[in-house]
Amino acid sequence: MLRLIFSTLLSAAEITLLVVLLMTVVELLNIGSRGKIIDYIKKSPVRQVIISSLLGVIPGCAGGFASVSLYTHGVISIGALCSAMICSCGDEAFFLLATAPSEYLKIILILFPISVVAGFVVNLISKKTESCTEGLSLHTEDTEDSQHQPHKVKHFIKEHFLHHIVRYHLLSVFLWTFCALLACNILLEYCNLESFIEQRTGYRFIIILIAILIGMIPQSGPHLIFITLALNGIVPFYVVVVNLITAQGHVSLPLLSHSKRSWLVSKLICASVALIVGIVYLTIL
Repeated sequence: MLRLIFSTLLSAAEITLLVVLLMTVVELLNIGSRGKIIDYIKKSPVRQVIISSLLGVIPGCAGGFASVSLYTHGVISIGALCSAMICSCGDEAFFLLATAPSEYLKIILILFPISVVAGFVVNLISKKTESCTEGLSLHTEDTEDSQHQPHKVKHFIKEHFLHHIVRYHLLSVFLWTFCALLACNILLEYCNLESFIEQRTGYRFIIILIAILIGMIPQSGPHLIFITLALNGIVPFYVVVVNLITAQGHVSLPLLSHSKRSWLVSKLICASVALIVGIVYLTIL
């Protein structure tokens, strides 16, 4: 148990540091462009969805974390956030790139249009977004000319990094990430998911539902089971697609610290899209 807690602490620390780094990058982009880049994204729901989907395509969690950061700062809508989540494969992307790059490319070519369409549909229903208390803001010091550069750097560190990112986000992201990961790790430690799934591979609809439910787990490990089973020919590859629509690796964890409601809504939307795609596959195959 101590080993499990320690490894979870390390994972939570790594995720928190990456999220803080990406939040800092978003702040720098906003200040460096004097708000033009953020306004360019924010003013067009279409751009929000396309950019978020492209961020989700980036292997690993970095692109997804960037989209979550944009959402928590009120830049993109819930539809655009879901686009990023549907397109994001988490760390499974690296495993697929190493073992089956052609299959990974096929999966991305399937996930990208699904994520774009889903984002547009969700935006038609609701363009809701949730911004943190501070949000992205430009201060007078941020727009000073170059001769005040040292003062601008000091202001950025104090106001944008320490007062905003560290004070409002760091501890919350770390604690929620640690608690969620620990709960998942304990569950996975005492459950033989692979055996459970293998025993039900003959029931196509049930395996689709299991793939969606496993996808709700904010972890990367469990989803590798479906990839391994598919590579060995035990389950068809569309099961992997359905699973990855719902699964985003660790991407949704920072969102959980910001808004439990947004986390749940985005997960349910992704699960609904996965269910529709799964039914379509079962109908045409």
